[in-house]
Amino acid sequence: MFMEKAIPVSFGHLDADIDLNGGTISCIKFEGKDVLFPFGKYLVGDIYKNRGGIPFLFPNAGKAVEDNSKGLNLKQHGFARDMVWELLENNSSKVVLSLKDSAETFEIYPYHFDIKMIIEVLENTFSQTVIVKNNSENEMPVAIGFHPYFYVPIEEKNNFIFKIVDFDSTIYLEKPKEIIFTLKNIANIKVETSENLKTLAIWLEPNRPHICLEPWVGNEYAILDDSNCVKIKPGGAEQFMLKLVITTVN
Repeated sequence: MFMEKAIPVSFGHLDADIDLNGGTISCIKFEGKDVLFPFGKYLVGDIYKNRGGIPFLFPNAGKAVEDNSKGLNLKQHGFARDMVWELLENNSSKVVLSLKDSAETFEIYPYHFDIKMIIEVLENTFSQTVIVKNNSENEMPVAIGFHPYFYVPIEEKNNFIFKIVDFDSTIYLEKPKEIIFTLKNIANIKVETSENLKTLAIWLEPNRPHICLEPWVGNEYAILDDSNCVKIKPGGAEQFMLKLVITTVN
């Protein structure tokens, strides 16, 4: 059951809200202005879908996958964004959340796991660190992704760093060493990630003011590919990190 609960963190000119529903960063504001397209339910076709913020995609980022030999039956972008996370720690600038496997997750992803998510704002930096521990007896494949919706007005999309206006499907690139861009009249953004996030997925909706620059482990079916996913040894853990360095537009 979902809870109506958002946890605020702030430091200086930087504010963020974390939703226990999905472990989603629902908004980030810098000097009172939206850096992200705010999380909410928006009409897509004839149904309402979640859009905005920074959803965390686990255990797979990308298409729905089914592989009976691996015991996997995962919908698009996995299940972590649809679960209620536990609040472990909460202070003015830092929040720590937890998510563990359940009987329901084990049926579609036959592994025992323990995830800790650490969200922190300091000075001009927002950081989201996720530590995934494998409590299973077998190696556990993961192909996680972060899904930030950056606020870009529709009329500004043609001037964005990737010069993207409209396309029919997600674009996948080898993640550049540096991702630096300006959100007009809002802030300069530098995106930093852990080295195990090797793919940049780029996606947008033409009728909404956002562009998604999504650091992923691998391609859209990476969890099925031993050479493309991250395999965590029994009792081991893997850390993934997204950091946004946010500075004033000159």
